[in-house]
Amino acid sequence: MGVEVHKYEQRDGGGFFKAAYTVYAVKVKKKKKSWQVWRRYSEFEKLRDAMRMDPAYADCLIPSLPAKRGALHRFEQLVLDARLFGLNLFMQDIMASKKLRDSDQLRLFLDPAISPFQ
Repeated sequence: MGVEVHKYEQRDGGGFFKAAYTVYAVKVKKKKKSWQVWRRYSEFEKLRDAMRMDPAYADCLIPSLPAKRGALHRFEQLVLDARLFGLNLFMQDIMASKKLRDSDQLRLFLDPAISPFQ
């Protein structure tokens, strides 16, 4: 299975009190199938937290995430490009570990039918 965080999109919050946010496209290739899911940074955080809290992965090095806040505004292209790169590294590190890539947490995270950690 191959996984790549390959682009991002800024979305309108949809209302007066809802702020704009950024989502990241995660492209998944498994055998002859491929699909894409959109995830917010907070969902990557929740995936990491779920893996860290699960005793089954106590012997695994759970990769770190890129910083959520930078010195620049969160919607600056440099910040978003750096975060995209870091999120892709995070996913590549997970995929490099057989135990983590076979986890239920990752399976749910990559499932296009659900958004598991909202």
